[in-house]
Amino acid sequence: SIKQSFATFNTVQSLAPIAQNVNGNVSTNFKISGNLKNDMMPALETFNGGGLLEIARAAVVNSSLVSGITSLTNLGDTNEASLEDIAMSAKIENGKFSVDPFDIKIGNYNTNVSGNTSLDGSLDYQIKMEIPAGKIGEQLNSSLAALTGSSVDPNSTIKLNIGLIGTYDNPRFSLLTADAKNQVKEAVREKVTEEATELVQEKVIDELTGGRGPDITGKTTEELRREAEDELRRQRDSLQRIAEARARAYQDSLKREVERQIQAQEDSIKKALEDEAKKKINSLFRRK
Repeated sequence: SIKQSFATFNTVQSLAPIAQNVNGNVSTNFKISGNLKNDMMPALETFNGGGLLEIARAAVVNSSLVSGITSLTNLGDTNEASLEDIAMSAKIENGKFSVDPFDIKIGNYNTNVSGNTSLDGSLDYQIKMEIPAGKIGEQLNSSLAALTGSSVDPNSTIKLNIGLIGTYDNPRFSLLTADAKNQVKEAVREKVTEEATELVQEKVIDELTGGRGPDITGKTTEELRREAEDELRRQRDSLQRIAEARARAYQDSLKREVERQIQAQEDSIKKALEDEAKKKINSLFRRK
């Protein structure tokens, strides 16, 4: 039992505190070595080892980590992460617990997790999620629409790269902007290339027909389109430069918008944590 391992082993409590919120079982060949202190408790800073953690099925429930992620990504429809058929490669080096990338689901959304937990309880994890564009909030969607020149399909997939630091009891999340910028940059490039393709095809057909339509040449529209595509291939390098120039021009405005939203989300999480701390302090005073 994953929960029972948390209750039984100090090592798990220190290096994998999320175990207290996981319902399910784990099988492992994990091997560790290290020193014991005079009181026979483990000296975690001396621990080293590694192995494979195998989980057939488990669920993370009532965890501040999951609720923090769903709050940051506007996924209000789920607050549970599920693990199924997981083979997680992990290691301990000088007391730091690290896991190689592994896949889970937060609600119905594919999520990849990797990172480490240090002896002092600090977290350093990277979480990559694939969520529908309709779930990332109106403002960021509006930015995407402005940059690509058309509305964004709410069912299209957006990849978000989330950073997790802080501690298990006080986690801090932020959107790592590189993936978001690349996502929009690629969308802009595709849109520009598509528009340029259509313009070139129309231009070549006009040139081949003298602007009088496909019938004047005795060729079908499909034949003319194939000739246009040949011409397009010859101009592809030029189109690529156009697309990249447009994408670079939009990059600064995108960066400002994403950073503004990151700051807004961080301020919201910070306020929620401060409010919760105040409640706990007030409760302690009342009890006294």
